[in-house]
Amino acid sequence: MKKFSVIALVLAVAMFAAVPAMAVTMDFSGYYRARGFFLSNPTLNDKTSRTDSFMDMRLKMIPVLKVHDRLSITSEVWAVSGNTNTTGNNAEELFGDTHSNALRWERAYMTANFDMFDLHVGRMSGGICGLTYCDSESDADRIKVGLKGLDPLGITLIYQKSTEKDFSRTVAPTTADSDNDAYMGLFTFKPEGIDSGILVVYYNYDGNNDDTDPLTLAARANPYDSNYWNLNPWFKGTFGPITAMAELEWKFGKYADYNTDTIAVPDRDYDSKRWILDASFDFGQGNAGLGWAHADGQDRVTTGNEDYTNANLGGADWEPLLILTNSTAGIWLGGVGNLNPDNGGTTSNLGFDIVYGYGSFNVMENVSLNAIFAWAKADEVGEFERLNSLTNVDDDLGWEFDVGCKIQLMDNLTYDATVGYYSAGDLWKRGSTVDNLDDCWAIMHTIQVTF
Repeated sequence: MKKFSVIALVLAVAMFAAVPAMAVTMDFSGYYRARGFFLSNPTLNDKTSRTDSFMDMRLKMIPVLKVHDRLSITSEVWAVSGNTNTTGNNAEELFGDTHSNALRWERAYMTANFDMFDLHVGRMSGGICGLTYCDSESDADRIKVGLKGLDPLGITLIYQKSTEKDFSRTVAPTTADSDNDAYMGLFTFKPEGIDSGILVVYYNYDGNNDDTDPLTLAARANPYDSNYWNLNPWFKGTFGPITAMAELEWKFGKYADYNTDTIAVPDRDYDSKRWILDASFDFGQGNAGLGWAHADGQDRVTTGNEDYTNANLGGADWEPLLILTNSTAGIWLGGVGNLNPDNGGTTSNLGFDIVYGYGSFNVMENVSLNAIFAWAKADEVGEFERLNSLTNVDDDLGWEFDVGCKIQLMDNLTYDATVGYYSAGDLWKRGSTVDNLDDCWAIMHTIQVTF
């Protein structure tokens, strides 16, 4: 035992002695933030009024291990961010709530810089492209190749494994391939003052075509394939003091191509759109702008309805309104959720049209004020009615007015606060003749240090 200890000590000393000779360096970036929320009357009903008030926090660290100038490994670690009440990239740790899952290694991928292309392999950021409006950041297992030397053009080719189901130690798949794969081409054009491009995605999703799900071992009554496209073009241009932006997400194809051809399970087509138009004017100490945002809503689903809209669209990262579109502050608005896709619920079937105006003003070098006013209506109410057993639901979502302030307390440390007032529209009456509808207001404030 003594001889083994001596050998282990010698090996350890040799390893530590070799470290200075290696060309490995480590860079860190990330942030820590703490947020507080208050929302009055989230039910929008004066008979069941209550308040929601809570705080959360997150520490996000991005270490980059640089093997040498052309080779690195990037990872992402979330600490105190394991709250079980939130999921995905909205996961936060609540004040007063501790979990053993408070440290999570979210991503890890290698980057190799060759003369003619860059190669990325591993788990990295997904759901990000173009403008924020169609973004829903997620983790994605990818192989990505970006070609070099084409400026101002850019070409990136991506293979993404969304779900792996072929590998199973419990049951053999009953079809040749039951994975979910996506194939992407990203084409950009970015001359001076312009950011434009298009993302083209083909989804070959076979994860639901097995008679028996190899992950759950449950029998699937109506197996089907999903094969559809996503076109995501965008444009942002700055012309003097004017900035114009536009973005579209359009998914089309077969959402469900059933293995059986019975009238009870007709195939369903995918036809879903989301777009935004925005223009702003910069006047030196601030700016002002107008915009129109749209997301398709789902018609009432009936037997034989072949169109499926508002399914799996992005947009969770677009949060201009504190109550109507924020992924955290309005999660139970009206008892079912607001318009942010991450909040799920039956409101995701509504879609929307939002017309808004906004502005900001730099009061002093480290203090800025901002405001936004928006009016919203639902694009479709049919499926919302069906899922909630309602009739005669109005499409008026109402209007919201928010004001905020952002203060640069010191280098890398900011504090911002926003107060929002939401005048609930008749949609929240749920078709009832009894009017218990009431408005609500909210406040969110955040302190954040970046590094």
